[in-house]
Amino acid sequence: MLKRGKRANIDPTHHVMLTLFELILVVLVLISLLGYVKSIEKNTLIQKSYLSKDLALLASTIYASPGNVNYVYMHPKIDLTQFRFSLDKSEVRVVEASDQIIGNPIYYPFAANDKIIFAGAQLANPYAILFRLAGDELRVSSSSIEESLVCPSLETRDQDSKSRKIVIDPGHGEDTREGSPTFGDDSGDSNTGLREQVITLRIANSLRTFLQRSNFNQVMLTRDGDYYVSQEDRMSAAENALFISIHTGNDPTEEVDSVTAYINSASSNALKSQKLACLILKEFSKKFPEVKHVEIVKLEPVEVPVDQRILEEDSLGVLLEISNLQLANGILGKPSPELAEPIYNAMLKYYE
Repeated sequence: MLKRGKRANIDPTHHVMLTLFELILVVLVLISLLGYVKSIEKNTLIQKSYLSKDLALLASTIYASPGNVNYVYMHPKIDLTQFRFSLDKSEVRVVEASDQIIGNPIYYPFAANDKIIFAGAQLANPYAILFRLAGDELRVSSSSIEESLVCPSLETRDQDSKSRKIVIDPGHGEDTREGSPTFGDDSGDSNTGLREQVITLRIANSLRTFLQRSNFNQVMLTRDGDYYVSQEDRMSAAENALFISIHTGNDPTEEVDSVTAYINSASSNALKSQKLACLILKEFSKKFPEVKHVEIVKLEPVEVPVDQRILEEDSLGVLLEISNLQLANGILGKPSPELAEPIYNAMLKYYE
């Protein structure tokens, strides 16, 4: 007990260290709280929680698989490139890609298998996540767009392909009929100066030139100028043909280059159409690294919008929607032969 009038002999360094420790602790708490608030603000907290649980469940399932497994993980509504993932022997951790220092990670455990070797993985901004289980080793890695597309293993080689009927349909075309809806009139964007019916026709002409140079001798266009072509005429042209309909996107909310391929899931040629669509998307992702999203959409006939009803026919066909007219500096500003080349290369691979 200290005597009155006496002062305790306390080392001032101790006070300084304690104060610094408290300040550091407060800063860490504040950073964590700010990360939490930012996660809620960006609507990523729920996404991180979902992804950590979903990947943990997937890892547990693959560990329990009796044979070899190749699985590509993607999510139709969550952009995986916005996150960083860490998978070790027992848990999945997910953090926003923008949080480079501490972040606000979400953890979730999974059931490991001690008989299987897994060195762990650190994945930054993956387009998709690839799980490969081979024997007693599990590998997890980032997957590119091209790697994430698994095309149907269907035989489509055709010795008579050069004589097959190929119809290329440039989307839209100015509809000047009096009293009719403006189906293709002025389909474009005033900011970029791009017009769909002009771009699609240029791509179609370039694609026809490529095919004719390769001795495909029945290549037709549904239109060769900026004029109206009825859906009935387009559908009629698609009969007994390999049909490629070319469109562009026109969405002000779309901020990245993307390519979508629509096919008719009810067609007897649905699997062939899916293979062709898959090959086209692979070629686009290979040629244009700036393309950040590709997708195959399988439409039922009742779901087909008016401007896609060509897909109702039971022919072999793919409707492509390439990028976005409203995207400044997007791939639609590139020369038409460059945009036609991926379609052409995919068609060659389809028949080889």
